[in-house]
Amino acid sequence: MRIRLILCVILFLSGFAPVSLFGQLRYISEEEGLPSNQVLDLLQDSQGYLWIATSDGVSRFDGVKHQAFLSGRPVQGLAEASGKMMLMTERGLYSVALESGALDSLTQQESIKSPNARFVLDKGFEGKAVALDTVKGTWAFAKVEALDSCRTKALRGRSGRFARDASGGWLADGKGSLLHFDNAGNLLETVSLKGKGVINDIEAGLGRVWLATGWQGVWEYRTETGRWKQLLPKRYLSYFSRRVERLMLDDSGCLWVGTASRGVFVYEVPRYEGTYLVSAEAKNGESYINSICEDKYGNVWAGSSGGGLKKIDKANGKLIDIPGFAPNVDALETVGDTLWVGGRLGTLGRLLITGNTFRPIAKNFFEGEGLYQVKADALGTVWVTTVRGLYRHNAERDEFEFVRPGHRFDFFPGKPFVSVYGNLVIMGEDTIRQNDTYISFVGGVSKGELLLGTSNGLGELNLKSGRVRFLDGSEAPKEVVSVVRTEGPSIWVGTRQDLYRLDTDDKAYFRYTFTDSFDGRCFNPKTGTRGADGTLWFGTNGGVLKISEDTSVAVSGRKYRLDSEILAEGRRIEARLKLLSFRRQEQNLYRYRLAGVDSAWKEARGFAVTAVYDSLRTGEYTFEAQAWDGEGFGKSDKISYTFKVKGGGDSMALIVGGCVLLLLSALGGYRMVWAGQKKKEREKTKAQTNPTSQEQTEKPVAQEEESAADEDFVHRIDEILEKELDNAEFSLNDLYKALNVSKSHCYRIVKQCTDMSPNEYVRNYRLDRAAQMLNQGKLNVNEVAYATGYNSPSYFSKCFKDKFGISPSSYLRNLEAEGAGESPRIS
Repeated sequence: MRIRLILCVILFLSGFAPVSLFGQLRYISEEEGLPSNQVLDLLQDSQGYLWIATSDGVSRFDGVKHQAFLSGRPVQGLAEASGKMMLMTERGLYSVALESGALDSLTQQESIKSPNARFVLDKGFEGKAVALDTVKGTWAFAKVEALDSCRTKALRGRSGRFARDASGGWLADGKGSLLHFDNAGNLLETVSLKGKGVINDIEAGLGRVWLATGWQGVWEYRTETGRWKQLLPKRYLSYFSRRVERLMLDDSGCLWVGTASRGVFVYEVPRYEGTYLVSAEAKNGESYINSICEDKYGNVWAGSSGGGLKKIDKANGKLIDIPGFAPNVDALETVGDTLWVGGRLGTLGRLLITGNTFRPIAKNFFEGEGLYQVKADALGTVWVTTVRGLYRHNAERDEFEFVRPGHRFDFFPGKPFVSVYGNLVIMGEDTIRQNDTYISFVGGVSKGELLLGTSNGLGELNLKSGRVRFLDGSEAPKEVVSVVRTEGPSIWVGTRQDLYRLDTDDKAYFRYTFTDSFDGRCFNPKTGTRGADGTLWFGTNGGVLKISEDTSVAVSGRKYRLDSEILAEGRRIEARLKLLSFRRQEQNLYRYRLAGVDSAWKEARGFAVTAVYDSLRTGEYTFEAQAWDGEGFGKSDKISYTFKVKGGGDSMALIVGGCVLLLLSALGGYRMVWAGQKKKEREKTKAQTNPTSQEQTEKPVAQEEESAADEDFVHRIDEILEKELDNAEFSLNDLYKALNVSKSHCYRIVKQCTDMSPNEYVRNYRLDRAAQMLNQGKLNVNEVAYATGYNSPSYFSKCFKDKFGISPSSYLRNLEAEGAGESPRIS
């Protein structure tokens, strides 16, 4: 026997851990300074600027204002190479220097044979690849055969689109399939694109693949669940803006959607949050962690006081000694395959990393000069602060050059750096004094603001105005020394005493204590970092603290994330409630019960509580859960879900909240027979065949009330169909779920009121609305087909002609010839 649970049933976690399942949306158009609402390409450069190519030039966008280039000319494609942004136009290739903003025209050649040649574009520019000579500044069209196998397949047809993510590559092959390759070019899986229409672009990342389509907006594919979802299909996109030209996922986890007529939509990809805290072990006397960083291979390195350089063994939670460096390591940074290791007394060494192997590089710097911070900018240049100030590494001479005073610093688009020195913030050429405030941390640029950790709490420096705004709220901490901004609405803050999390939506701080007998309480500057897998690492005076964002449920020993499916063998249900009280650890007291099984409430405490139920019998069950809210269970919301388990052969049905999530049956297909329902129907039939005198008197009134109820029911169907009019994936099963009725109940009422089956009624509703749209004269036949839920215009034409006796194109021509005409039949 097998049960399949859709994990929405685990949302009883949200009683004290609100999870934002829907992203935030921002709209950028001509009114905000965009050159044109017809967007042709999108790209984020290495400095963080967003470039938007339109039919009227290109815009470099910093999140606040636009800077225009090539105004009046359509820019068809974008690519970054050698510190320049390449702009593809019908007149040739142009470049914009990222540092100076200088615009140049590049010369075209027949071919490029120089060893300096590289491919800078494989889409958007006349459907061909472009080779650029980075020395001579010339370009030429490249032969497709020169590209790797995945790109070659993507370029064979104009409809072919290709995107990469951590797992490899995704190719929309133009033949109705989405192909998934690994990094070696081997085909892993093939996903059907049936019903998705014309694919204009593809983007991948964060466990998702997005498709930009001709008339259906954006489709999202979840790689974990294998399910499709139409993203922003109609609430934000009109019929004319559903043509999406380009997609781009930026560094902050936002999906940029470039449309053909409505500008750019910026969609914050939703994240599922949850947290539990565990600690890595540390040796006595070597547990004071000064710095942490992760290299490109996923290795996590820690610098300690007295113990030198450490490598974190993620699997076993151990700290491994790395010999060859000073005993006090204060700063770490990775650039490519090199780990820079800064010691407290001024020694700056390097470690060459290749996968899991590494070796020290002999040369050291800054001996005897106290070192604070090591950081690389977007171009790979290494910057260092010591007791004297800020230095820049000259890679050609392999030496450091003095720049200016400063202890802490960071980079952001348009400025070389921001440094802090005591109570001074140095931003480019500007110096801002913060009275009575010592600044110990700088970093984490987001939406034009820079995070500052200070003696007065957490602040945000506005990069445009130069003003600092402190993020006050309930339980706001002081003495902030380490900060990590996550991809969700959270900022983790380490202080001299404790760990806090700031909920940026609620503007409230929440304080945490530690698990696993972890006694480190003092967080150290520069030690907060976020790994590529989303893990947060903090260094404290008690060792390394690891924070994993992980809301999940476990069934039969396997863990599942939100929005995934659970396959459970037999009738064993195992639900793991992780940190039900996501925001406050003192709320991590639960009580739960399964009605019909548990005679009383069960209480449990901890970061992870597991409820297990084996061998459930056929019947109805209600699962209830509550969390302690600091005052008692009675003050908190009680969340309950009702489901039915029905046996018989190898079949089992699980119904949650009245909604059938899955029904498997080897004997009877998907047919369900409820004994109680059949009993009620028999009693109703018996009563109708033998009415009493009182029933005969009340019968006309009852019939009128029943008739009115049936009309309301059909009206509800109309409202649902109108809402889902353009959704080609909306099925009759979806309609039954939206109405919260059975198939037979819906069929009976619809047949009684309209003399049509539900399938006929839905088809007629769509075609009547199509006739209305054609009559208005604003859309062509293909647009009307997609707007009324038909993926195939030819099939739409067939259905239209079957109903009205005339093809939609002929109907449209008649309207144009006769002026405004009447619709053939509008119900």
